[in-house]
Amino acid sequence: MTTRLVRVCGVICAGAATAWGQWDVVAEYRPPDGAERSYEFAKSLSLQGGRLAVGGRGIASDGWNLGSVFTYTRSSGEWAEGPKIRHAGVSTYSKFASAVAVQGEHILVGAFGHDLPREDAGIVFHFQFVADEWVLVEELVPSSGTRYDQWFGYAIAADDGSRVIVGAPSDRKHAPDQGAAFVFEPQRRALPAGRPARGVERG
Repeated sequence: MTTRLVRVCGVICAGAATAWGQWDVVAEYRPPDGAERSYEFAKSLSLQGGRLAVGGRGIASDGWNLGSVFTYTRSSGEWAEGPKIRHAGVSTYSKFASAVAVQGEHILVGAFGHDLPREDAGIVFHFQFVADEWVLVEELVPSSGTRYDQWFGYAIAADDGSRVIVGAPSDRKHAPDQGAAFVFEPQRRALPAGRPARGVERG
């Protein structure tokens, strides 16, 4: 029997596949702390190995809906909640945690409504698990710089550690809302915390 996680109406459902390929719901995971509907728990999901990231772009923090990422690790067949990922440098409308991608001990978090340096330009934050907490190590932006209303960070895909691809569906470099995908590859030496990493535009 194989276990997977699926999202249904803001609830994470753990499903088990039988030998015939059918799926049965065996557990549900709901927002913690009595979260309301507006919190949008499970707006984004990413699962790799024994680590799960669940984005809630409306999760309240100090009275503001700044967004959070809930992390879980799997051990002995059970999922245990780990440290949350939050960022004080985003605004209510940054859409932090609208996209997440797990890559081993790293989690990438999209905020496609982030306004710096331009309105709705977007950004991706790269966090690493260090000493039992998630630490911001860099910010990902396009090599050509961000543009107004680009929505960079709307979607994120990551492989086993050699590549990250970030979507910007409203990129208008060549035509309105044409969109673009940006490819990032690791550098030979680590960047200082908070230093931007720049991606190459493809297509």
